[in-house]
Amino acid sequence: MKSKLMILCLSLLLTACAPKEKQEIFVKKIDHFMLTCKKPKELYDMLVYTFDLPVSWQYRSMGNFTSGGIEFGNCVLEAIDFKIEEDIEGILGMAFEPAMKVSDIQDRLREKGFKETNLYSNQYWKNLICNELSTGGTVFFCEYQIPVNRPEKEPGGNLGIRYVEKVKIAYSDYTKTLDLWRKLLVPHKEIKEGFWEIEASPNIEIIKGDYDKFISFEVKVKSLEKARSFLSEKDLIGKDTGSSVYTDPQKTYGVLFEFTE
Repeated sequence: MKSKLMILCLSLLLTACAPKEKQEIFVKKIDHFMLTCKKPKELYDMLVYTFDLPVSWQYRSMGNFTSGGIEFGNCVLEAIDFKIEEDIEGILGMAFEPAMKVSDIQDRLREKGFKETNLYSNQYWKNLICNELSTGGTVFFCEYQIPVNRPEKEPGGNLGIRYVEKVKIAYSDYTKTLDLWRKLLVPHKEIKEGFWEIEASPNIEIIKGDYDKFISFEVKVKSLEKARSFLSEKDLIGKDTGSSVYTDPQKTYGVLFEFTE
C-alpha cells in the first residue's frame, strides 16, 4: 500500500514539474492600420505636416493602389487610396505582424474553426485575410518579403503622441466574433471580456454594435492639455470629456482619434 502511495505521489510530482507545452502564438503585434477617405493624400498631409509625425514611407503609387505610411508610436498608420468610387471613410483595415509563416497560420486557424481565410502574395508581402473578422474592414496578417526600414525619429509631433493605446471594433454578432478573436489572439491576455493586451502594440477592444466596423483609436499623449490646445487652435476638436479629447471626424477625414494622457 505504501509502495503504491509513493508511486502515486512521485507521478503527481513529475507531472507538476514537467515543462508545460508552449502555446502557439499567431499574432506578434499590430503592424499597421489602413485609413481611407475621399482625399487620402490630404489625410496623409495632415498626419505628416499638421501633426508633424515621422514618415515610414512617402505617399506613392504601389501599382493597384497609392499609399503613404506614418509612424504613430507603436504602429504605422497607412493613408491609402484603392482608386474606387465608394465613399468609405475611416479605418479600412488592421494588419498583424505574424509570429510564424502566414501559410502555417492559415492551417492552424482552419483547425481552430476559421472557415474563410484567403492568402494573397506578391514580391513585397504575403497577406492572410481573416474574412470572418473582416466584415467592417479587413483584418489580416502581413508577412513582408523585403526588409522594412522604420525611421529613427521619435514620434510625438505637435500633439506629443506616445503610442496608440487601443483600437475599438464593433460587431453585430458579438458572441460568435468574441469566440473567433479568442482563438486568434491566444495566448495574449484578455484582461476583461473582449479586451486584449498585446505587448508593444495597440490593444484590441471589441464591443457589440448595430454594424460591423472599426470605431476609433485611443492615443496616449504626453500632455492632454497640450494636445487639447493644439487641436483647438487647428479647429479639429470634436467631443471633450475632460479626461479625453476626440477629434471631429468630419475634419480629420473620417478618422476618429481619442487622445488621453
